[in-house]
Amino acid sequence: MTSEIIDTKDLKNDPVFGQLSFDNHEQIVFCNDEDTGLKAIIGIHNTTLGPALGGTRMWQYTNEWEALNDVLRLSRGMTYKSAITGLNLGGGKAVIIGDAKTQKNDALMRKFGEYVNSLSGRYITAEDIGMETRDMDVIREVTPHVTGVSEAIGGWGGINNPPIEIEFTCTKVMATYFKEKKIHSTQEIKCINKDLYNISIVCAHSSELTRLLSSFGGNLLSVTPKNLWDDIQNIWSSGLKIVA
Repeated sequence: MTSEIIDTKDLKNDPVFGQLSFDNHEQIVFCNDEDTGLKAIIGIHNTTLGPALGGTRMWQYTNEWEALNDVLRLSRGMTYKSAITGLNLGGGKAVIIGDAKTQKNDALMRKFGEYVNSLSGRYITAEDIGMETRDMDVIREVTPHVTGVSEAIGGWGGINNPPIEIEFTCTKVMATYFKEKKIHSTQEIKCINKDLYNISIVCAHSSELTRLLSSFGGNLLSVTPKNLWDDIQNIWSSGLKIVA
């Protein structure tokens, strides 16, 4: 039997709270499961505005410090992204340490989903590098706290879906907001009359888009395709509506 000797100079003082990317994160969850080989980190930066939303990235990190730094940095960025788009969501992120091409499987995804579920909605996961819509579907089997699932199980699909053109009619208030904030790189804003505007964007279906549009309440008058409009109305009725 041999034991690896670790030189004290290789140990880091304050390895979590002393990280440069640490910015008063509310919660950091280290997930480890021997049976599936899962090693993951979930970072919740801020939930002041709502549950922390952020994708899960599966990557073959050089070491655990690199993975921790990534989840701290990315979760902090999600807080600001949610805030500037007017969503009632906070910032979070997760990383799974491993090669997505050779080490990812359904059992691993389900176990990760169980960890997400254990947070009781404080963190909502989604796709990121190394993940696909199908992975979100597997995670949904064990937790409702996931977005970007396929249309077959009631979602809009994720970043793998081909982009479509989405058009909506809105008031000047909403059009001004989209123009000033440059919400989407493909957006085109056309004036119908002094009170009504038409905005078109080309993107994949996503619940994040739905939540963004639903946040404008009465400033949003119609949406094409119609099933996206139905989804937005469901969010309004669920009490998640906020006024931009």
